[in-house]
Amino acid sequence: MESPIPRLLVEYLVRRFAQAAGKKIRRIDAHALELLSAYDWPGNVRELQIVIERSVILCDGETLSVDGAWLRRNAEAKPGGNGERERIERRSRRRRVGSPAQTEPR
Repeated sequence: MESPIPRLLVEYLVRRFAQAAGKKIRRIDAHALELLSAYDWPGNVRELQIVIERSVILCDGETLSVDGAWLRRNAEAKPGGNGERERIERRSRRRRVGSPAQTEPR
């Protein structure tokens, strides 16, 4: 069975967020791909973007990993709640509204 999240989309998002963060991420951990593929993604692509962006920000090497606890927490959150996902989305929107100098890759 093919994954509901295409690997190509994950790779694109990793490149996009790594470039914005000024990081050189060359690989995606196999376990991270398994986690991303197994998750139901009730928030669809936006939720995937948030998880990958968070992972890129916390990545301190060339291999991206994903904390599986983030996916469980998001799945257990009540709809409409003011959880972690909502805070990250608001923070992300604020960053995108910033000046071009703030949003360009370093």
